[in-house]
Amino acid sequence: MLFILFGQFVSILALKSRPQDLPPSRLWVWSVLGTYTVLGVLIASIYYAPIDDTARLAVLASIARTGLLLVQVGIALALADLSPRLFQTLLAMGGVGVLLDVLTLPLMVWFLMAQYVGLPIDFPILLALLNLIWQLIVAGHILRHAFETTYPLGFAMGLIFASITYSVLNGIFPDLSQVAAS
Repeated sequence: MLFILFGQFVSILALKSRPQDLPPSRLWVWSVLGTYTVLGVLIASIYYAPIDDTARLAVLASIARTGLLLVQVGIALALADLSPRLFQTLLAMGGVGVLLDVLTLPLMVWFLMAQYVGLPIDFPILLALLNLIWQLIVAGHILRHAFETTYPLGFAMGLIFASITYSVLNGIFPDLSQVAAS
């Protein structure tokens, strides 16, 4: 079953499958969201590495990120009277998030190592930007199908979700440029 889900997540990343193609399984949703949270801890650990309290910040930031995904998708589906699609939508968003986070980790390490040794950082930044753009495109695809709407509206919802997540996380957790300045 794991390989079938992995194939479905890759198919969603390629914009070929829909969240409705995934099983509405609570077990798989919580397993995938747990993996999403653990990868978020790794990514946040790299991001917050210059701060003394890295582990605590990384865990809290990752839990907040996963919680925001749950809340935003849950509220939006409930408001649209589409709550039965919650598990499939969360599974799609979380599964795709896991795959894209796996791609993000080496980019972050590459960026930090290049910065540390004084090499150009343009290429890893470009790849990270392309990763972010693809995350938004895929989120739009998933949300379009989850809400049975047009792609531009699904993309706009994904952009709003990402903006809310970014704003909340930056409001709660320290910005490294401010930490470095103090």
